Amino acid sequence: MSVAVQTGFKQQEGHLRRVPEHDGKEMAPQLSVVVRGKRVACLPRAHLLLGAVPIAQKDGLEIRLPDERHVEALQAVVGYLADGTMDGVDAHNATEVLECARLLGLGNVRDACEEALAERVAAENCVRLRQLASQCGLPRLKRVCDSFLTDSFAGVLAERAGLDLPRVQVRLDVSSQTLELGTDLLEKFVPRVLVALDTIRRSTRKRLEEAVVQLVLQPDLRVTEWCREPSDKLRQHAPLSPERNSAEFYAKLRGGCSPARQLILTPTKTPGKTTESCGMRLLATAKLTDASSACLVEEGASLIVVSISVCTLLHNGQLPTSPTTGLPTFSQTNGCFISHMSLARSGFGIVATESEILAVGGFNRSGCLDSTESYSSITNSWKSRERMNVARGRLCTAVVEDRVYAIGGSDGKRELSTVEVQDLKHSRQWQKLKAGMPTPRSCHAAAVLDGVVYVVGGEHYSVPLKTSESFNPSTRSWRTLSPTTTARSDLALATCSGKVYAIGGNAPGLKCLSSVEAYDPARNLWSPVASMQFPRRNAAVVTVGDKIMVIGGYSGTEVLRSVEIYDPATNEWRECPPLCGARSHSSAVLYNKQVYVFGGYSGSLFLNTAECFDLRTEQWTPFA
Repeated sequence: MSVAVQTGFKQQEGHLRRVPEHDGKEMAPQLSVVVRGKRVACLPRAHLLLGAVPIAQKDGLEIRLPDERHVEALQAVVGYLADGTMDGVDAHNATEVLECARLLGLGNVRDACEEALAERVAAENCVRLRQLASQCGLPRLKRVCDSFLTDSFAGVLAERAGLDLPRVQVRLDVSSQTLELGTDLLEKFVPRVLVALDTIRRSTRKRLEEAVVQLVLQPDLRVTEWCREPSDKLRQHAPLSPERNSAEFYAKLRGGCSPARQLILTPTKTPGKTTESCGMRLLATAKLTDASSACLVEEGASLIVVSISVCTLLHNGQLPTSPTTGLPTFSQTNGCFISHMSLARSGFGIVATESEILAVGGFNRSGCLDSTESYSSITNSWKSRERMNVARGRLCTAVVEDRVYAIGGSDGKRELSTVEVQDLKHSRQWQKLKAGMPTPRSCHAAAVLDGVVYVVGGEHYSVPLKTSESFNPSTRSWRTLSPTTTARSDLALATCSGKVYAIGGNAPGLKCLSSVEAYDPARNLWSPVASMQFPRRNAAVVTVGDKIMVIGGYSGTEVLRSVEIYDPATNEWRECPPLCGARSHSSAVLYNKQVYVFGGYSGSLFLNTAECFDLRTEQWTPFA
């Protein structure tokens, strides 16, 4: 018997083969294991397979394996035949073990493997085992995984396997009347949202992929989606009073719609039907905030995370307006409903290019992160990108000529001097830069001026630093610069009008700073400038034209909502309208001529939410 074991649960080769005779004599049954054309010299206790596989007891057995992983799987099978335990099986090799058992016809090994896996279900492997159970038809393992997901889905979401699942983001716009239904709004309407998503899937005849779907919850408790063109059908089902049904009003609504889908949906299923009746099965839910939930959905043999956020689009049938200008707020008029990051991040790096925003690393309750994700305004969605080689929190990032640099930070144990670079135009794989920073550091800051990356401050062994360095991407070399006048960690760094500005931060002794100093590259000299109105550290910063905006942060006693703008021409700071919610350790970026602030820490929660500052009306709009 010759068996070729390959991944994918498909047997490509399997036929009887007599062991050749030698000198006219029939040889005793033999066992041989071949990997990539080479015979394995020794497989401990492998002779037990001759007794366990009936067809091999007469003719012997030859097993051809494609790689070493299958050798380990075969050893796990032999181990069970020897002592009745499956200690060698786990989520990483279970596929190969089950395939070996199937191809050899060892049903008892398959049952024992399923039993062992069911006893080892945990947050880090539950997703993988659930997919395995579905693919291989393992009912007990499937039941155990479903029960674990129901109880611990929030924890599973924070694991790497949970983060790598495909996601569909749903923005559920509701009127103020609907919000009065109670705080369990998400729990009530999750099944109806899934029915609406299934209607989209069937109407487009495509599988659900990463996308943003904007749904409207109507006063009669149906879920509908806005379409691009006004129609009698849309007006009939729109949650608006008759006097508001005007072409101008619908034009405003269409201007604020997500571009991901432009379908008008009128689900024919009654609201009381369960999600079992549609093409998707709800496995688990987790409430992330008062206004957002995540659902794990099974669609065919695939698992998908559906993130649902409740937003108030209509206030008593009308668009909300700015309290200062009386005009519709920015988020409803420019068509940019920016969606949440898939993961809460604090102390992370962020860069913007013409086509995307890239969030890199950071930390949250699960520790330092190696994950990255990018936002596209075309689909209004975040997509998981290539992971860094090293988990990095409290790092800084910079982009020069389509190359993103992830610089230093902490891996949770020590400060790092290493630098990774990603080429956005080519492979996008992170590569370690040969030339690391001269000084290991975290809680530092970086900014780009004239194609040169400046890295300033931070801390090493919890001691704030004065050191500043620059990196020249063209020569891939570092240069040590003059030190700052004050040691600073958790500072903000910005470039404006040909200078580099080090803003706030922590001084030795955890003193929170309001002071600011400017670096002149031509003179290699730091000089004090006007101090901020409020001391702050871990603030976000962004340069807007010829001014610098410093956002949020921590005062030493509380997380801040306050925002200040610095004008180098007058050397003056002025207050700006505050954030909708306090946040420190966040990151800010100028994108599509608007200021966006992402993530951070509220004082009690790690955040994946965003706020947008309209430069025209000087108003903040949360995307909650």
